[in-house]
Amino acid sequence: MRAIRRVVDATQRAIEDPTVAYVDLVAALESLSEGTSVRAPTWDRMDGRKRKLIDGSLDGADADLAERVRQAVMDAERLGASSRFQALVLGHVSPGYFRAEAAGATRPVRGADLERVVKLAYRIRSRNVHVLEELPQEAWILGDRADTVTPPGLGIMLSHEGLARLGRHVIRNFIDRAPAEVDPTFDWRASLPGKVHLQIAPQY
Repeated sequence: MRAIRRVVDATQRAIEDPTVAYVDLVAALESLSEGTSVRAPTWDRMDGRKRKLIDGSLDGADADLAERVRQAVMDAERLGASSRFQALVLGHVSPGYFRAEAAGATRPVRGADLERVVKLAYRIRSRNVHVLEELPQEAWILGDRADTVTPPGLGIMLSHEGLARLGRHVIRNFIDRAPAEVDPTFDWRASLPGKVHLQIAPQY
């Protein structure tokens, strides 16, 4: 429910603050990725900048040591939030997203571009959170309600419209695949809304 509310709130906020709205759309999906299992990437699919830095540091090192270091780096990458986000989103996209659901969309994302635009969406979220980088105006000012836009220097990326449509699709599939049986360990009383917990004064 929190993810659904975040998508709705972000959609309503898109005109007022496009950057925060975009970040919130990514955050809504990221909130579902906790516990998502991720396969370790192969070395050739690692980020080129990281790969170049590590390969340079291992230059002249023993071959067995170099291989173990690379494996450790790939395992660490697998545990990262970005990898979990990508695995969650890509793992919950069904063929209908590209077919029936895309029938009324303008410039829908192609299957070949999906992984790239999902990575870029998370990178935009990270750049805003860490260095307060704003979304370029070209990404939203002339969107024409299209699913994808192509700002200079960024290449093809999901617009607010496209990210919201992807978010709705992923959340629906996430719900459909969730266990339906009753969880006897769930403390429903602790989850009731409108409750406030207060610290008891020392004299009591």
